[in-house]
Amino acid sequence: MTYSATGPLEWTVIEVDEERAVAKVVSVVMTRRQERELPLAELKVVDSLSNRHRPRDASAGYQGYPRVNASKPREKAPRRSHRLHAVDGGVPLLDRILECIVFSPECLEQYRREFEPDVRWRDIAKRLHREVRNHGRLVRRGHREYVRIRTPRFDIPIARRPTGTEAIVVTTLQPSRSWRGVRPKAA
Repeated sequence: MTYSATGPLEWTVIEVDEERAVAKVVSVVMTRRQERELPLAELKVVDSLSNRHRPRDASAGYQGYPRVNASKPREKAPRRSHRLHAVDGGVPLLDRILECIVFSPECLEQYRREFEPDVRWRDIAKRLHREVRNHGRLVRRGHREYVRIRTPRFDIPIARRPTGTEAIVVTTLQPSRSWRGVRPKAA
């Protein structure tokens, strides 16, 4: 049975009271048993097998509606990413930028203090350069930066495009922040 107010939900008749013209019906909705008394005039007898899923043609879409183009499979849209994979003159852009970067003594001290306290001072520059080369990726940020080098532990903002003649001096590292949780409120 179906009832006009509940749509395609199937009800099973438990008992019928002909004097009052009502039927006691039961159904399961979201794993909970529902019992009601409904007027006989508004109940409609349906074949319980008609509402079951039937095997359909593979080219049919949702509930039998045809797909937009059933002859070829639907392609996924390309993911938009802020990550850069640019190549400048045959050399990846990250390598080109790393050739121009010079880490200041303040930056090296910050890296040693915050990330690698057990590394000797004479090895800290090589360690920082290796971490940026091995784990760094280029990310476009705001309009005030040319590019940002992001590693799992820190970011290095690059303000202007590097030229082959002058060095880019990095004075500080920005610790990376995970935005997976709740973003902090603006002050």
